[in-house]
Amino acid sequence: MNKSVVKLVGSAALALSLVACANRPGERTAGQVFDDSAILAKTKSALVKDPDIHGTSIDVDVNRGQVTLTGVVRSEAERKKVLETVWGVKGVQGVQTDLKVQPPNP
Repeated sequence: MNKSVVKLVGSAALALSLVACANRPGERTAGQVFDDSAILAKTKSALVKDPDIHGTSIDVDVNRGQVTLTGVVRSEAERKKVLETVWGVKGVQGVQTDLKVQPPNP
């Protein structure tokens, strides 16, 4: 095969793969998935690193920059600190919370 045929076949294969990867309406693009993964990692890291937050009892989900928090915090002050921390993560577009305040057992 000569070089022009190889380039043509390669271009056709690339075009077909791009069409096959086209998103359905409502699905996230590859870039959005990548961005959400980065936001998720940064958010979890920030929560775990903060000594005022018991971050291991908080679940984090991210979809198109919208962060959803579920789980348990020890106080209203901790819940506020969690929200402040999450809003400080670059790329966060919004925060929904379903955090329950449950003081630790004595």
